[in-house]
Formats: sequence, structure tokens, C-alpha cells
Amino acid sequence: MRKEIPIVVSVVLLILLVYLDLNKPKPVDWTATYNRSDKNPYGAKVLYDLLGDMFPTKAIQTITKDIYSTLRNFDAPDASVNYVFIADKLDFNALDVEKLLDFVQTGNQAFLAAEEITGAIADSLGIVVESAWLHQLATQADSSLHFTTPQLANSTYAFKRQSIGFYFSQFDSLKTTVLAQTTTASPVYIKVAWGNGYFYLASTPKVFTNYYMLEQQGAIYIAQALSHLPVTTTFWDAYYKNNVRENSSPLRYIAKTAALRWAMWLTLLSVLLFVLFEAKRRQRIVPIIKPLANTTLQFTKTVGALYFQHGDHKDIAEKKITYFFDFLRKRYFLQQITFNQTFYHTLSQKSGVDIANIQAIFTQIQQIRQQAQISDKVLLDLHSKIDDFYQQVQYKS
Repeated sequence: MRKEIPIVVSVVLLILLVYLDLNKPKPVDWTATYNRSDKNPYGAKVLYDLLGDMFPTKAIQTITKDIYSTLRNFDAPDASVNYVFIADKLDFNALDVEKLLDFVQTGNQAFLAAEEITGAIADSLGIVVESAWLHQLATQADSSLHFTTPQLANSTYAFKRQSIGFYFSQFDSLKTTVLAQTTTASPVYIKVAWGNGYFYLASTPKVFTNYYMLEQQGAIYIAQALSHLPVTTTFWDAYYKNNVRENSSPLRYIAKTAALRWAMWLTLLSVLLFVLFEAKRRQRIVPIIKPLANTTLQFTKTVGALYFQHGDHKDIAEKKITYFFDFLRKRYFLQQITFNQTFYHTLSQKSGVDIANIQAIFTQIQQIRQQAQISDKVLLDLHSKIDDFYQQVQYKS
């Protein structure tokens, strides 16, 4: 039971965290998405749902592909078609612009609402959109808009200043009609003739979002702005949303639906409980493997005992002498070991050991090699002299 206490505590904490997460107040998301399914202030769900009222008895089609793919095999109906784009920035590639220009030239309409309309489309239409804040042109009056057409010119519509920060600084006056502007005469909504059709360009995309659709003045302005478009089949762009395709994945739909979100959390919790309990129950006991013991000392004692019982002191002495000679060769680069004064003198200079001690070691080595057997006393004396040599070398190195 004690072993399962941490598991129970973990499960309780997980359930508590899930409950708190599901019931905490969600912060307002002020991200400008312009997506048809987003209910956040700068989404476009309200506008999208009301398009059917603005264009009654006409089809509203959601376009999830780029312009080129949509219009490549476009078969124009008897009446013209509206193509509506709303995003923070619109910068189409050359193929898209070519198709869109041909689409409008044959008698259709394109509605583009963006704070930045750049690239080939801006060059083709001869327009420049600039920020009023960068040029220090924005004043408190610039938060109000009014239409310039005679039938709509009497009303003024107030918006938040951050939603009216861009205007059209350049356009072809021969082809362009200003439809709406600020009270300081900065154009924010224009109509550009192109062939048999028209481009409707707005530099205030946030004005067309949920935030203003739920306000009386904002809803009226949006309805009147879109009333310039003919009541006909309308394409709603869901592809160019801040240069990111609108997310319509199943996970997004689940996260936005309370019942499905609860089901997902409960499923994850069930899987976690299964892993914690069922996996523990079925897992085979892992055997404890003891690490290999260090038997070097025991081996040394065993070998030493065998030599001691055998009593072959001469063999032990020969092995010790062989090891000693090997040490001299590797340490002092002495390829040939000789028993003469010249060698003793060389070894003394290289090792720093007194020549008398070296001569005593080599004299005893010669005596041992001349005998068939030696006593344990002789072996101990040899060991003592060689060990004393090692200690002097280590001390002086």
C-alpha cells in the first residue's frame, strides 16, 4: 500500500490541475487572426456569419487555396464575383497577382483590407500604404472615419486609434476614387478601376473584425463599406491570413468545443492511469545483478601461497630480476644490460642512485644466477636492495 501512495497522490494532483485548467478564466486573445471561425476580438466570425445577410440569395464560398490555384480554372458565371481578402499584410506572388488582375479585368471585384499591401499587387495598382504614426500624422481626429460619397457623407464613425494607423499615401488619381477617409483627409478606403472590374482597398483591416461588428457604429460602417460591392457570389479568402493558412485541424475544433475538450482530458487521464497501474502489474521483476568483485588481491595471495608452498625461491628471484631489468630498459632506455663498471656508472648517472648500491644489486644477481637454489634469506635481501633502488628513484624523480 505504501508503494501506491505516490501514484494516488499524483493522480489526485493531475485531476486537480485538469479541473483548475478547465475552469480558470481564459485571458482575452488580442491576436489579429481574421479567421472566419475565431471569436476573439480580432477574429472575423461575426462578419463571416453575416455575409449571407449582406449578400442575400447569393452563394458565399470559403476559399482555402492560393489565388493561382483558385482562379486557374475559374469559369466566370453570368454575374460578376466578389473576392474578399482581410489580413494584416497582403503580398501576393507574381502568379497570384497575374490571375487576380485578370479576374478583376473581366468584370469581377476584389476587396483587399490590409495594413500592408505590398509587392507586385501594389506596384500594379500604383498604390502605397504608409503608417501615419511613422510620419507623425496621426492625431486624435484620425480615429474617426467618414465616407466621401454623397449619400453616405453625413455620418462619422469612431474607432480606436490603433485600428486607424495606416492610410493610402499614393494612388493613381485617374483610376482611383476615395470612398472613406479620416477627418484629416487621410484616405483609408479607395476604389481602383481595373478593366471591367474594380479593386476595393482598405488600410483598416481591424475595423472589419468581431470587436467592431458587435458595436453599433462599427457594424454600420462595415455594412456600408461592403455595400459598395455588388450583391453577387462572394469568395471569402481563408488562405492569406497573416501569411499563414487558416488552421482547421481536428485538434483546433476539439480544443474550442467544451464537451470534446472534456472527453480529450478524460481520455488522457485514463491512459495515464492504465500506464501507472497496468504496466506495473504486468512488468516482470528486474533481477538485481551484482557487480563483479575485484579479486586481484585474492589472486595475488593465492599465487604467493603456491610459490611459498613450492619453496622455489630461485624462480621468484629470476622473475624479480627480469622485472627489474625491464624497468631499467623502459625507464632509462638501456637496451643492453651488462655487468661491468661502465654500465654501473651510466645507470648511476641516469638514476641518481649511488654506484655502490647499484654494484651491490648486480653482484648479488650474478651470485643468484650461479646457484641452483637460494634460501629465503637471499631472496629477501635481493628484494630489499631492489625495492630500495625503486624508492630512491621515485624520491629523486
